[in-house]
Amino acid sequence: MAASEVDICNLALTLLREQPITSLTDDASEAAQLCDRLYADARDWVLRAHPWNFAMARRTLARVSPGPDFGYANAFALPAEPFCLRVITVNDPAVHTRYRIEGRQLLTDDGGVNLVYVARVTDVTTYDAGFVQALAAYLAAQLAYPLTANRSLAAERLDIFGDAMRRAKAIDGIEDVRDATVVSPFIAEHLRG
Repeated sequence: MAASEVDICNLALTLLREQPITSLTDDASEAAQLCDRLYADARDWVLRAHPWNFAMARRTLARVSPGPDFGYANAFALPAEPFCLRVITVNDPAVHTRYRIEGRQLLTDDGGVNLVYVARVTDVTTYDAGFVQALAAYLAAQLAYPLTANRSLAAERLDIFGDAMRRAKAIDGIEDVRDATVVSPFIAEHLRG
């Protein structure tokens, strides 16, 4: 398991057969400077790509006043701590809730919002091993061309990231028992006969 951001960056650099770094900020190497520039965006992108069990959070949202001028009755502030990267469910997942994300607000006609979301998790010691592998593979794909100027290596690393992501998502999904399946009223009536 990775103990630091530097460990994840070094895993990515190892995949590219590059020398390891000692720090994201105190190492003057090109690899360290690129890792420092790319790491946070890569982490957030891979977090947003799947509802990772370790990154799930729940919040009851605070209503924002005034609400939207039109289209929806209410606006709610998305969580800032931990920061909401992706909305998973709004209120009861078995009931369709009409909503829209605009900026850092969730707009809806509902009077209250219970939110399940993917949070920005920065403590690498809490990361799932599959997530670490997927993040390192994605970071390697992002670093490949700037470090090597080899487009085919960059494309190959992106394919390897896709494989790592599929494996990590499959394992993460095994541990996740989904909430009740949402069934449209038309299908429910058809099933009743």
